[in-house]
Amino acid sequence: WGLNNVGQVGDGAASANACTCRAAPVQTAVGAGNAELGAGWFHAFALRPVAALAAGANQILYGDNLRLSMAEVTGAGDVAYSAVSAATVAGSYTLPSNYTIETNQPAYDVTTTAATNGTIDVCLANLNEFNPIAFASLRILHGEGGAWVDRTQSANFMKREICARVSTLSPFVIATVTAPPTAANVSVSGRVTSDGTNGISNATVTVTDADGTILTTRTGSFGYYKFPALPAGRSYVVGVTAKRYRFVSRIVSLEDAVENFDFEALGK
Repeated sequence: WGLNNVGQVGDGAASANACTCRAAPVQTAVGAGNAELGAGWFHAFALRPVAALAAGANQILYGDNLRLSMAEVTGAGDVAYSAVSAATVAGSYTLPSNYTIETNQPAYDVTTTAATNGTIDVCLANLNEFNPIAFASLRILHGEGGAWVDRTQSANFMKREICARVSTLSPFVIATVTAPPTAANVSVSGRVTSDGTNGISNATVTVTDADGTILTTRTGSFGYYKFPALPAGRSYVVGVTAKRYRFVSRIVSLEDAVENFDFEALGK
């Protein structure tokens, strides 16, 4: 849409120095959707990208907040995607209990004319959630047969990315899952030392769950650390990094609070 006096809009309706202003958006050959935006002095556009897929294995496509990885393309075709309003598409599918769709997170409708075999990994990145505890409750839902289905395969807080593994394509949204009342949060704490006695301050301590979600904290002045609220009934990998020291990561299973989960340096 725009002034269109020299054909900026691209609908073929303009001639030199003749204004055919498009006050309302007009669909052109580039397609419909709003996955990409562009603007000029007298025009603007929104388009839906289309990527060609040739037959072959392990094909990966990248978008602004979207990544697709296809195990195998058996027949050539196109992949198209457009950003959608999560609030608008939410009512098109039945939402399972304990889930709430996040309307401020990226959501996409993805389609393809290619023939595929095996799984397709779909990742939504740059999520608008910077609290690690809140991020751990996010899931990616896929619209299937009239219902939203939790297809979460992995999550990475550092990249703020959540991935699903599916066999078909359709809308994807981000939702928060509420843990059952019996799933309490517990803590894990301990001390990081150089020799079993002297604490190491400002060391980085991480816990990683089975989904790949990583939480990070740092030790205090005397080497103590604590993760105060981790979901119970799960196992975590706890790792430590500090300048001039080496540590071995350890696994902890949390049913109740765990204290004195200490780390001693192997050496410098």
